[in-house]
Amino acid sequence: MYESRAERRARKLAARGATTSRAPWWWLAAIVIVAGSAGWWFMSRPAPSDASTATKKADELRRIVLSCTTDMATTFHIHSHLTILVDGTERPIPTDTGITNDCLHPLHTHDGTGVIHVEAPVKRDFTLGNFFTVWDEAYTLTQLLDVNLDSTKQLKLFADGQEISTGPETVLRDRTSYVLMVGAAGTTLTPPANYTFSQEL
Repeated sequence: MYESRAERRARKLAARGATTSRAPWWWLAAIVIVAGSAGWWFMSRPAPSDASTATKKADELRRIVLSCTTDMATTFHIHSHLTILVDGTERPIPTDTGITNDCLHPLHTHDGTGVIHVEAPVKRDFTLGNFFTVWDEAYTLTQLLDVNLDSTKQLKLFADGQEISTGPETVLRDRTSYVLMVGAAGTTLTPPANYTFSQEL
């Protein structure tokens, strides 16, 4: 069948237009595939574990409590009290724990009363364990100071007379009395009366 030049030109233009009109659908399909793959990759990435997050927070706190600060830098200032009793005998907490000639740690003592001063450049949930880190003494679930907590002994922690189970992770609260008691396993451990804080603190 004879096809004129004009008819051939029209047919080619029509075919080109059809090809052009179909092109966006291929691009759209490609975009959907790429976006879906990216979404799958993002959703399948392992999320940071709670343990990893807790470790980072603990490391940050350790860095802060072992740093040196000044009175001028203090923005968070509270006082707690700690009593340690081992088989009924009180263990002293030294004067100037956390204080040296050239360094004032955010957690420290000024005297032998057991009052812990928290004077930090940032507000954080500082813990009993942090104070023992500054003191450079042991406080774990199996050891307190030089006392190994074997099956013949028990360790109890009290906050304002109430037994708590948070151990070294116990957050220090303002004007709160903490008592660590070691005694024979199976016996009843009763904490002493709460410490009376000076009005000047």
